[in-house]
Amino acid sequence: MARPKGSTARKTTAKRTTTKKTAVAKKAVSSVPAAVKNAEAALVKLTKELEQLRKQSAAAANKLEAASARVAKSPTAAAKKALVKNRGDVRKLATKLKASRAKVGAARIKLAEEKRKARAVAKQAQQVAKEEALAANMAAKVEADLAKALAAFEIKWRKQRTRSDNEKLRARAKRAAATKKANAAKAKEKAKAKTAVKKVATAKKTPTSKTAVTSAPKRRGRPPKAKA
Repeated sequence: MARPKGSTARKTTAKRTTTKKTAVAKKAVSSVPAAVKNAEAALVKLTKELEQLRKQSAAAANKLEAASARVAKSPTAAAKKALVKNRGDVRKLATKLKASRAKVGAARIKLAEEKRKARAVAKQAQQVAKEEALAANMAAKVEADLAKALAAFEIKWRKQRTRSDNEKLRARAKRAAATKKANAAKAKEKAKAKTAVKKVATAKKTPTSKTAVTSAPKRRGRPPKAKA
C-alpha cells in the first residue's frame, strides 16, 4: 500500500529541522570557550566527590548510630572501641564534607566568573564584527560613489574635450582656408606680374614702322648719281 504524500513531506521536514537543530547545537558547543569548559568539568568532578562524601558520611552516621546502640545494650570494651572509631570516622568525613562543599562553592563561583568573561568577550567580538561589517559596507559605498563620480567626471570631461577639439579643428580649418586664399591671391598677383613682364618683353621684341626705317642700315660712300 502506497504511503500518502503528506506523511512523506512531514517526515522530510522533520528530518531537516532535526538536522538544523543538531548543527546549531554543535556550533553552540564548539563556540564555548576552553576556560568555561574547564570550569564546568571541575565543578562536575567536585560535585561527584561531594556526593560520594555525603554517601560515605551517611554510612558512617549509620554505623555510629548502630555502635551507640550496641554500647547502650552491651557496654563492652570492644563495643566502646568501635564507637570511638566510628565517631572519629564521622568527624573526619564531616571535615572532608565541609571542605568539599567549600570547593564546590568556589567552583560554582569560578564557573560563573568564566561565563561572565565569556559573555563579555563574545559581546566584544560581536561589537568588533559589527564595526568591521559597518566598515566594509562604508568601504563598498565609497567605491560605488567613487565609480559613479568618476563616470560622471569622465562624461563631463569628454564633452568638454570634444568641444575644445572641435573648436581647435574649426580654427585650424579657418586658418587653412585663409592661408589657401592668401596663397591663391599671391599666385594670382604673381601670374599677373608674369603676364605683364611677358607683354613688355614681347613689345620690346616686335619693331614698329618708325623703328624699322630708323634702324635700316646706312650705305657707306657717296650716294649714287641720279640718271639723266
